[in-house]
Amino acid sequence: MGKSYLNLVPDKEVSIGIEQLLVAWTAVNSIPVWTPAKIADPVNNPPSPFKNLGTVVEDSVSLNITREKFRYEAGIPKNLQYEAVLNITGTIEAQLIARRGTLAYYGLGNRAPAFSTPENFIASASVMVPGVQYFYSSIAGLNLYTVGALIAFGIVFQTIISSNDVAYHAFESAYIGASSLHASSPWGVTAIFTPRFWNPNSAPLIGQITSYTDRMVNPLGTGRIDTFHVLGVADFIDGVQLVHQFPEMTAVGEWVEEFKPDQEGRIPVKFEARGQVIQTYDNSVSHLTIGERFWFSENT
Repeated sequence: MGKSYLNLVPDKEVSIGIEQLLVAWTAVNSIPVWTPAKIADPVNNPPSPFKNLGTVVEDSVSLNITREKFRYEAGIPKNLQYEAVLNITGTIEAQLIARRGTLAYYGLGNRAPAFSTPENFIASASVMVPGVQYFYSSIAGLNLYTVGALIAFGIVFQTIISSNDVAYHAFESAYIGASSLHASSPWGVTAIFTPRFWNPNSAPLIGQITSYTDRMVNPLGTGRIDTFHVLGVADFIDGVQLVHQFPEMTAVGEWVEEFKPDQEGRIPVKFEARGQVIQTYDNSVSHLTIGERFWFSENT
C-alpha cells in the first residue's frame, strides 16, 4: 500500500535538461511564424528564421510569469468573493557564455545590430547542405581566412557591416578547382561545420559575400526598440522537449555587463513579453496571453 509520505515519483516525470534561447527579429507588423512541433536540432538547425543564441550558463535561464489580480473581499469576517486579472507580465532571461557584439545586440535590443569592420572582403558563390556549409573562392588553394577567425556573411557589402550571421572559420580545402571555406559553430566545433547562426536548410544564395570581422561596435542607448519572437527550448536527456513560445518580446530597459577574474565572460539577455489574443482554448473564446508552453514526448 502506497503512503503519501513516501512521495514516490514516476520515472517518466523525472529527467534533467538545459534550456537555450532561439530568437527571430520581428519586422514591423510581421511576426515570424513557428509551427508548433518538436525541434529536432535546435542547436545546429533551428527553425528558420530563428537563431540559437548559443551556450548558456546552465542555471541562469529563468522564466517568470505573473498575473496581478484585483481582489474583492467582503463580509464579517472578510473573505474573498471576487477576482479579476488586471495585469499579465512575463520575462525570460539567461546569461550567455559569450563576448561578441552580435550577441550583445540581443541583450541591448535597440534595433542597432553590431557594426562590424570587415577585412579581407571576398565575394563568392555558396552551396548550403544540411550539416555542412561551403563558401567557394574563385582561386584554388587560396587561404581565405585564418583558422578560428570570425566570419560574417551577407548578400551585399552593407549587410556584411551589420550582419548577425557569423561563424568561426574551421578549415579550408580544395573543391572542384576552388578553395572552400568550412565554417563552424561559434564555440569552435569542427565536426559539424555548420554556423549556429545560419540555417543550413535555407535556399542556396548565389553571390554570397563573406568577410573576416576584426571589430564590432554596439551603441549603448538609442531610442529604438527591437521586437523579437523568442523560443525557449529545453531538451531533456530522456528525449522530452519543452518549448516556451513568446511571439513578441522586447529587451528590458536595464542591461548590466560585468567581467570578473573568477568567471568567464558573459552577456546577459532578458526579454519581456507583449500580449497576444489567442482563440485556441475554450472553444475559440478569445484569451489574452503573452506566450505558450509546449510539451513534446520522447516519441514525438
